[in-house]
Formats: sequence, structure tokens, C-alpha cells
Amino acid sequence: MKYVPSGSNNEDTVWLEPTLVCTVEYMLNDKDSLRQPVLKGIREDKLPNECRE
Repeated sequence: MKYVPSGSNNEDTVWLEPTLVCTVEYMLNDKDSLRQPVLKGIREDKLPNECRE
């Protein structure tokens, strides 16, 4: 069984199976949140199920 987040505002959400893997670089700001993400490219050496948070 696949994990699908539940809670408010998910009623109209469409969940898709991941099919691509990419590399993203970003700078951290002083609040530890993402800032200025840059797509570096699509990876063909990994499958989506090999990637974890």
C-alpha cells in the first residue's frame, strides 16, 4: 500500500507515480528553508524508488 498524506486541503489533489529523478542545488538562508533552487539535470542512473528524503 502506498502512502498518501491525508488532512485538510487534499480533497482535490491528484497524486502521480514518480517517473524521473533530478539533481537540484540550492542555497540555504538563515531560516533553514530552501532558497533559489536550480535544476542541474535529469539523472538516468537512478530509479525513483531508490530515492529517499
